[in-house]
Amino acid sequence: MEIIEETIEIDAPGGRMAILGYRPQAHGPFPGVLLVMDAFGVDGHIRSVASRLAAEGYVVFAPDLYYRESERTLPYTSPDRAADRVMRTIALSDAQEERVKDERVLADISLAVGALAEHPSADPARLGALGFGMGGRLAFLAACHMSEQIRAASIFYAGRMVPVLFEARALRAPLLLLFGGRDRSIPFAQVDRIQAELGYLGKPHEVKIYPLAEHGFFCEERPVFHAESARDAWQRTTRWFAKHLG
Repeated sequence: MEIIEETIEIDAPGGRMAILGYRPQAHGPFPGVLLVMDAFGVDGHIRSVASRLAAEGYVVFAPDLYYRESERTLPYTSPDRAADRVMRTIALSDAQEERVKDERVLADISLAVGALAEHPSADPARLGALGFGMGGRLAFLAACHMSEQIRAASIFYAGRMVPVLFEARALRAPLLLLFGGRDRSIPFAQVDRIQAELGYLGKPHEVKIYPLAEHGFFCEERPVFHAESARDAWQRTTRWFAKHLG
């Protein structure tokens, strides 16, 4: 399938926000997917994922959530800088000054979802969300806050989800949650807590833990890439969206 790449700019609270878009050249409307970047920004990995999803028949929007920053992408050789950027982007506690961070980035994401819904090739009734790491957590929050728009989500190794699990009360989208068994930043106790809370709330979800995978296992550009786990995770994700977005 031939793919069209485009960059869209929209007005956002912090200025002009760029959105990387990929879509099939064929006539739609197609289901849409909001692709939420990880700590390293809208880089080659995110572009690759967006292109692969578009080839599956989706309109994909990847907003540059670092548009306020002078450095928009970070190298994988600088995990400490990426961790610092995450700390400045999302909430690390329930303190009001921290919660403002989530509110700010969710406002940006909401605008991106709105732009995706209005794209002439996208079907606004069939929108999903996909995110990695920091972006997985934000995709979860987006699905909770934008429950009328986001109908399914696939979440890869999202940390810091336990403090915001209460948001799932508003959730309607079925969740696919993918974790690495060797991910030291997300211990099994946290995964168990996530499953228990979603089960208690009666929210449809599926959890898969890859025993040999570490945090970031899906990214081919990182030394932690685990091909077998990544291949299965992609198959599960495309099946998930095909099932819930049609």
